Amino acid sequence: MTAFAAELDRALALRESGDTAGAAAIYRTILAANPDDIYAHYMLGEVAMEARRYADAERHFAKVSQDRPDIAAAHSHLGTARLNLGRAEESLTNFEQAAIRAPDEPEFHNNWGTALLTLNQAAAALPHFDRALAINPTYLEAHYNRGIVLLHMHRGAEALAAFDRVVAAAPRFADAHYNRSLALISLGRTEAGLEALGHSLQIKPDNVVALQMRGEFLQTLGRHDEAAETFAAAAAAAHRQGNEEKATDIFCRGFGARLYICDWQNHEADTARFTKIATSGTHPAIPLTFLSVPRTPAQELICARTYARHRYLSAAQPLWHGERYDHDRIRVAYVSSDFRRHPVGYLMAGIIEAHDRKRFEVIGVSLWPDDSDMRRRFEKSFDRMIDVALLSEVEAARQIRALEVDILVHLNGFTTPDRVGLMTYRPAPLQVNYLGYTGTLGVDYVDYILADRYVVPPGEEAFYCEKVVWLPDCYQANDGTVAIAPAIPTRRAAGLPDHGIVFCAFNRNPKITPQVFAIWMRLLQRVPGSVLWLTAGIEAGRRNLCSAAARHGIAPERLIFAPTTATLSEHLARHTLADVFLDTTPYPAHTTASDSLRCGVPVVTVRGNTFTGRVAGSLLHAVGLPELIAESLADYEDLAYRLATSATALSELKAKLRHNLTTSALFDTHRMTRSLEKAYTIMWERHRSGDSPASFTVPAEH
Repeated sequence: MTAFAAELDRALALRESGDTAGAAAIYRTILAANPDDIYAHYMLGEVAMEARRYADAERHFAKVSQDRPDIAAAHSHLGTARLNLGRAEESLTNFEQAAIRAPDEPEFHNNWGTALLTLNQAAAALPHFDRALAINPTYLEAHYNRGIVLLHMHRGAEALAAFDRVVAAAPRFADAHYNRSLALISLGRTEAGLEALGHSLQIKPDNVVALQMRGEFLQTLGRHDEAAETFAAAAAAAHRQGNEEKATDIFCRGFGARLYICDWQNHEADTARFTKIATSGTHPAIPLTFLSVPRTPAQELICARTYARHRYLSAAQPLWHGERYDHDRIRVAYVSSDFRRHPVGYLMAGIIEAHDRKRFEVIGVSLWPDDSDMRRRFEKSFDRMIDVALLSEVEAARQIRALEVDILVHLNGFTTPDRVGLMTYRPAPLQVNYLGYTGTLGVDYVDYILADRYVVPPGEEAFYCEKVVWLPDCYQANDGTVAIAPAIPTRRAAGLPDHGIVFCAFNRNPKITPQVFAIWMRLLQRVPGSVLWLTAGIEAGRRNLCSAAARHGIAPERLIFAPTTATLSEHLARHTLADVFLDTTPYPAHTTASDSLRCGVPVVTVRGNTFTGRVAGSLLHAVGLPELIAESLADYEDLAYRLATSATALSELKAKLRHNLTTSALFDTHRMTRSLEKAYTIMWERHRSGDSPASFTVPAEH
């Protein structure tokens, strides 16, 4: 044996014994004597890969692949090094060269697909994983990667089958259980997804991503107390791992979960921290959660821009390229997850039915599968309706583009499910933000936001990336055909006492703040025999509210929790039993305020300083009762007390409300639809004339 061969054998023995450094020293000695020794370069490349020194690995494998291009594995290793260096685009050529030279090696096809997946080219990656599995059907890594691709392509059932195969063969593969949970949740099987996630966390209990996802799943199921606990565990794990950016993100989610259960133990400090994050301009905070804390329009703009910048990738090429459509009617598409039993659905149903079909073709784009009576009503009222719930953003956008939509109206905004991303692909010439989220989306590819002059006073346009369209009466759509069930329950049947003032506060828990709740408790103290009527929510929220009442010296029995009714009309029927609706701030009632006014119950609110914060005030202006808008919390408390203790004042106000309901614009669906149509017409005429979007006022009907 030559001395050279003996050295190679010694290096191999050192590597096998775990002495990688000793082996590397021998290879470097060989290279010092012969800088072009391919074997030494190859082995040093492998040693560098094992040590995750990818720049060194790239240097060595580049030399091998250049001098010996016939060595397929060198091309593959070079691609892997570049992939780990964040240069996935370059790695594609290396993996292709490896697969060309060794077409029956499944690993090379798998690596090629992995690079494409890294570049978000899921559809292009799939054939490579299929090829790897055709060569070796038992190749678990390819099955796993194929499942990831299918998840990206929203093919949940196929993804689930792939992950089922992986976990059956490798039951301790935590990430496979995790991704299996995502496949299950994509198919609407949230409980099963939660169970699969539990298996993943049993194997890797400190997996921050899995813990965060568990919290999000629990929120989807309405189990906000468990979600809050899980987010706390996830944040703690992130801290231990030194990942402060992830810990910050999870804190924001945990804060939102605590709002749902009225957990106010550290509310002041948590609110200050969340506000600092949301207005940093660097870290994305969920804009919908930001609506529940005091803020300014300028702060909302920062939050929305930052969130959108991190949440959505800008499309390199818009789907609409400037084509001019020659439709006989303006083609308007409404995008929403709420064509069902949902507040937005109840607001919009009458509008869709009232659209002038001689001038407008109206399309529904559904983001949520449903088979309720409301869904069927929408299906009948739209000219046509498509379901894109299971499609990716770009696939949904392509379907919209194929419909040649003139004006795309997004009714969700940042509400769940957040599918603003489909608008990044610009599937329509004009794109509009309306109704579901009352604030700017912080992006330049949404052209308009529909408002009124109360929620967005002239002069505040600078706080909106969209151009502001001022509707003449009220920004909020309403369905005037909604009926109150004829059978009004007795107070006792509704769980209320036979006598005494009923203060109603049917807003969701995240809108209730400790400051407003303290006012409610003082009102109960000052008005003997009165009760506070709230939505039931979940048990943890009820428990926390009752505990808070006790701390204010109020017997928990004076808080009455209303369970969910089978129908909206039944809810409205019992709502008529209330005397005064107590609004929240800074996030006031929206649809809930409309419901209250429809039922003849006065709404006492506080003038806000943002679009969201002024919604109830806008409704009161539209129904002719601006005197119910307080300028401060002190005025709010005094106004509510005066109505609760003066039978005459309350009776006169209710009589005025009943009269105004028959004459005001708030529930005039025909009038509102004509205003929306005027807005769309003006937008479209500006567009057809070549003018850029600009803020404008829609003239009132006469």
